[in-house]
Amino acid sequence: SRSDRTTLMQTITITNFDDWRDNARALIARDVSPAEVQLVEDDGQQSLFGDGLTQEMESGETKASAFRVPREFIQLSQTVSCHRDSGRWNLLYRTLCGSRTSNGIYLELRPTRTCFV
Repeated sequence: SRSDRTTLMQTITITNFDDWRDNARALIARDVSPAEVQLVEDDGQQSLFGDGLTQEMESGETKASAFRVPREFIQLSQTVSCHRDSGRWNLLYRTLCGSRTSNGIYLELRPTRTCFV
């Protein structure tokens, strides 16, 4: 459970959309909140501290958790992933976590015509 874990910010390097999707699935399966993880752009430099959570996830210690998101969320996420803002991976993960309900079903995301610049 979340209360049994020590909250420690983990950093995961993301190279592209597929990489984000794979990591997001593993993070959701581990019930990792956006406050516990930092998803950063791969800048070609090796991290001083490594990707600790990624190594844990690869060890197979994740709980099984099936969930679905609307196709529109995936399409929107792919579009957002093309933006050059370095915070896009965190934004996508926060949105994914924020749209999830307590029973594992994802709320439908409806686009609005409001645009903030």
